[in-house]
Amino acid sequence: MVAVETNIEEVTGAFLAAKNTNAALKNFLKKEKPSDDSVVRFVKSFRNEVSGGSADKLRSFIEEHLDDHTDEFLMLARYAHPEFVATTAHQIINEYADEFNKTYEKDGATITIKDKKKFESIVSKVSAIVDDELRKAGLPLTNFMRHAVLLYVFEAEIHTHVLECLKS
Repeated sequence: MVAVETNIEEVTGAFLAAKNTNAALKNFLKKEKPSDDSVVRFVKSFRNEVSGGSADKLRSFIEEHLDDHTDEFLMLARYAHPEFVATTAHQIINEYADEFNKTYEKDGATITIKDKKKFESIVSKVSAIVDDELRKAGLPLTNFMRHAVLLYVFEAEIHTHVLECLKS
């Protein structure tokens, strides 16, 4: 589980800004093929709630499920804004991936930051790019949307270290 600080308004705003949340949820189930039945039930339940297009129903659903399903909401947000996430991630990966990968070492489940100054610098630059691209796209400039993209760009194992950098 990722410890992203967010709130109901940020999450609701991300899905209200999506062109077709229902299609995003279907695509998630089709492409990710979650093996955990509780995730499948959650996504189908979410799809049933948002299919009517009511902002109040969406907000109520998020309010009820945010604490237990933050990770799923983050993944679903990426599917709700696929073009934005793909183009932003592509830009970042092309510019920073090789340099960033040299800043840390992975040994099994253990991550060791080898060059903390460079690691923090790249994380800061990447976060600024995401914020700038969110602004340009007219999407909500929120912690939730930022981290939905950052979780796509950075491997899950390293994201805890990315969060630490962004908090300091």
